[in-house]
Amino acid sequence: MRKREKDEKVNAAYSEGFDTSVILKWLINKDTMLLLSLLTFGQTKIIERAAEALAIGASKVIIEDLRREFVH
Repeated sequence: MRKREKDEKVNAAYSEGFDTSVILKWLINKDTMLLLSLLTFGQTKIIERAAEALAIGASKVIIEDLRREFVH
């Protein structure tokens, strides 16, 4: 297994589920810069999910609103 560089970046989709949260914490403990994408289809608590991801240790959270794409 190759050694990770401290400045390695990982972009992941965050579902707020148990599996995703455990993997995210594991990556953060490996000194990985974690960039998370949250995809919204109109959920009302997307800001709270982003705040939770940052609290876990994500470096940045990007919210993508996909409602328009799914309507058309």
